[in-house]
Amino acid sequence: MNDSSFKSAHSYSATQFQAYQQTITRHQIILKLVRSAVPKQFANSIHYCLPKSEHLIIFTDSAAWSSQLRFFESALLRILHESGYINIEKIKLKILQQRSHTQKTSQPSLPDLKSVSIIESIALSRKQDRLASALLRLSDTLERKHKNSSRDTD
Repeated sequence: MNDSSFKSAHSYSATQFQAYQQTITRHQIILKLVRSAVPKQFANSIHYCLPKSEHLIIFTDSAAWSSQLRFFESALLRILHESGYINIEKIKLKILQQRSHTQKTSQPSLPDLKSVSIIESIALSRKQDRLASALLRLSDTLERKHKNSSRDTD
């Protein structure tokens, strides 16, 4: 196994866990402070806060809310300074990328061949107009799809 692989939780010392827990707790406290300093509709769009030296990076889920949060920068800095986070001098806003769920696209269910032949017979029974030609194209397409799907399953 190489050194960059995932480490077991048992391989960390208690002091490392304690340091991680303190960092997580500090981030949660800052997140609560930030959410309390803005109106509720903005607070709901704030998901994470990450202090980085003199910056606080606020992660939001919407560009629209993010642009509005810029107006609260002075209020956010004031409440952070009052709470002891005097080293934070600037707020940066980041928008969380929407996670695209890679789902297998489902194939549309095709009507059975009997229904396709009914569509074709309706098209042939009509006088030649736009509807008749559209129905003929539809029945041709559905027949072709049936042939292709039967080849794929064989």
